[in-house]
Amino acid sequence: MKWTGSRGVVLPPARLLLKQTPRQTRTGPLRIAFLGRQAYHKGWEVFRQLAETFKSDSRFEFYQFSEFPHGLPRGVVHHVPVKVDAEHRDAMVRAVALREIDVVVCWSLWPETFNFTAHEAIAAGAFLVVRRDQGNVWPAAQTYAPQASRAVENEFELEQYLRSGRLIDEVAASPRFLGAALQSMGSAELLAVAHQTQEVTRV
Repeated sequence: MKWTGSRGVVLPPARLLLKQTPRQTRTGPLRIAFLGRQAYHKGWEVFRQLAETFKSDSRFEFYQFSEFPHGLPRGVVHHVPVKVDAEHRDAMVRAVALREIDVVVCWSLWPETFNFTAHEAIAAGAFLVVRRDQGNVWPAAQTYAPQASRAVENEFELEQYLRSGRLIDEVAASPRFLGAALQSMGSAELLAVAHQTQEVTRV
C-alpha cells in the first residue's frame, strides 16, 4: 500500500484547558519554584544561584519539585517529592497547586519546541518567569497566560526583577488560571487512526 499525505499537522504533546479563578491573598513570602530534576541544561544552576542570592530575603521562599532531592542547598531550597508517570500525569500540577506556589522559574538553556513544566506551572495557577530566548516557551506563555507571565533576557535581569520588587507587584496584579494539561495523541496513534480511516473508506 502506498501512503500519500495531503497535508501536515503540527501536534503539540499537550494543550491546556484553563479556567480563571480568584488569586488567593496569602500572608508570608512569595513562593518561587523550580519544576523537575536538577539538570544543568534545564536551568537548575541558575535557579540554585538565585535561591542562594536571596536566601536571607524574607520576601521570598524557594522550592524544588521532583522525585529526587539530591544536590539541594540545605536550608535554602525546600524539596517537594513528585513523581509523574503514565498513571499520574497530573501529579506535578496537583503538587504545585496544593503548595500554593506563586511563581515558577522556567530557564532552559536551549530553545525548546515544547516544555512540559512550563505548561504544568500555568495549569497549577503559578505566575511563569522564563528566559526570552527559549524556543517556544515564551510564545506558549503568551498564548495561555499573557497577563500571568514575564520574560527576561538574562540572569542579571532575572536577579534585578526580584530585587526591585516588580515580581511581587506583578504576581499580585495578575489573573490566576487553574486547569489541566491534556495529552495529545502521539504520531503512532495518529497513523493508526489514519490507517483505520483509510481501510474503512476502501471498504
